[in-house]
Amino acid sequence: ENKRVIIIFFIVYIFYPAMAASKKKSKSPKKSGKTNPSEPFPAPVKNTINDDTEEESIHDRTDAIMADAGGDSADDIPDIIDKDSDELDDNNSGQEKAVDRNKPKVSKKEKYEKESMENMIPFMDTFYQLSSEESPRDRSVAARDLIRHCFFSGNDSTEAINHKDAAYALTRLMNGLCTGRAASRQGFASCLSTFLRVVYSPAINRDSIKFGSALNEILQEDAYAQSLKEKTDSGSDDLDSAMIMRKKLLSTTEFLHSGEKDSKKNKFGKKMKGMEERDHAFGRLFGILAIVRSGILGLETFPSSVVEGYVQDIIDLYHYKKWMREPAAHAVIELVSSLESDATTTKLTNDIIIPNLLLSSSTDEDGTPIEVDSSDKTKWMQQLTAEQIAVALNLQRHSHQINTYKSPLHEPLLTEKSVCTLAAALAATSNVVHPRCHVVWNAIWTYLTEEVESLEKAETSL
Repeated sequence: ENKRVIIIFFIVYIFYPAMAASKKKSKSPKKSGKTNPSEPFPAPVKNTINDDTEEESIHDRTDAIMADAGGDSADDIPDIIDKDSDELDDNNSGQEKAVDRNKPKVSKKEKYEKESMENMIPFMDTFYQLSSEESPRDRSVAARDLIRHCFFSGNDSTEAINHKDAAYALTRLMNGLCTGRAASRQGFASCLSTFLRVVYSPAINRDSIKFGSALNEILQEDAYAQSLKEKTDSGSDDLDSAMIMRKKLLSTTEFLHSGEKDSKKNKFGKKMKGMEERDHAFGRLFGILAIVRSGILGLETFPSSVVEGYVQDIIDLYHYKKWMREPAAHAVIELVSSLESDATTTKLTNDIIIPNLLLSSSTDEDGTPIEVDSSDKTKWMQQLTAEQIAVALNLQRHSHQINTYKSPLHEPLLTEKSVCTLAAALAATSNVVHPRCHVVWNAIWTYLTEEVESLEKAETSL
């Protein structure tokens, strides 16, 4: 009996709401045209236009349809449009389409340029936008608008250079390299690279890239460049403009080595803090890499003395602090790789890299470079760091250049016999866990592998 009661209870619980709803619907009174005196408003008039027996009005029918469709308000009711109005709209749309066909087509590039010009960021606001860490696109848009304001503000590209604003932008970009806020270094370094690439482009220079007329005209509006010219009494050829750029970068990112602790002062005359010194060191590194990635160092007309100066600046950063060794070694590799002339690479290697980087080691106390005797090759290899090995292997990646190098790079560094000697320096890279490989392992992989032109040559080498 208990089971029967439970079953009956569930049947009633499940089917009673549906039965009650159907009874309520069947018992609902039909609407009539008669007026009920007890109601404040008269009932809707019976609609007899199309069907005399129909007792529901159009409004009631619409309400029922919208109730079934889930509509809650009169705003959900679709508009009723006559066929005649549809035909008129079709004719109007056809005429509009015919007019659109006669208009000249606008390419996506022209449409994008038009939209970018309309939504162009103000010049002074671009510097703040370059520090945005939300997305790289925000920084790239700010850099684009800054370059456009400085160089392409008019129709004629050779006469549209805003020299005063370009000189101001160059100073601000270099100052931004020393800022650790948000993504300032990334944004300002990327914009500086594009700035220099545009300055040395043939479209901007009136005469030729050799004379660097655009950069020279911009530097005429720079206070530091003018003061430097007055001190040195130099001319205004391409050598001076490139050298002024380097000295301006060094002056902006000036910091003192750890051996000069007694006279460590910032530009305000106060004692330079360790974090400030670190920001300036990284600012110099980012600035040199921005110049390297602009591609101007690989130009045939670019002065080799300035290139040698940048290499020496990176080597000074290498000897500055122990934690700066790997970024500096990576910068040396990238700079040498950007040079297209083998003669320039050989000269840099023999005159600067070998004596100042590979044949010197830094002490942990003051960071002063100490010369290393290379007569004993085994002893020299034992003193090499992983970063020095990376630079040496990158220089020896082309076998035809080994014979042009001085000792100790005139012979292959990585051989079966030397692996045991270099093992200690390579093992030291695993002391600190990083989410990436040390630069030396990329250099080793590049050194041990080379591209082959055909499958037959690959099988032969294997």
